[in-house]
Amino acid sequence: MASVTDGRFSGALIPDDFGKGEGMKWFPEMVSGSAPLSMNPFGMLTSQNDGLVEVVAEKRYGEILGVHLIGEGAAEMAGQAMLAIQMEATLEELTRAAFPHPTHSESLVEAARDCLGRPIFLP
Repeated sequence: MASVTDGRFSGALIPDDFGKGEGMKWFPEMVSGSAPLSMNPFGMLTSQNDGLVEVVAEKRYGEILGVHLIGEGAAEMAGQAMLAIQMEATLEELTRAAFPHPTHSESLVEAARDCLGRPIFLP
């Protein structure tokens, strides 16, 4: 499921029933990582101070379960997030994906790297 509001808030999530009761047995442990758009190369070029990309994944295999997007370009990144979820992409696969430079979408990769403890642009 994807939702977009006002072009600056967006989310791509697994169905609600996975977060409750029976569905939760498939994803008992989760990890998350985030990347502020201010640390993104394009965000730095445009002096963007607001915005965040967060990736939520299953811990054992790294399957991406959800992505939260806040800030400029959120609506455009929602499609990329949905594609990763529908393809059952893992964090490792997302970190190897090629994104144009400099763009906001690089923050998806940086958030995935943060989940794995290997961020590049984060302090």
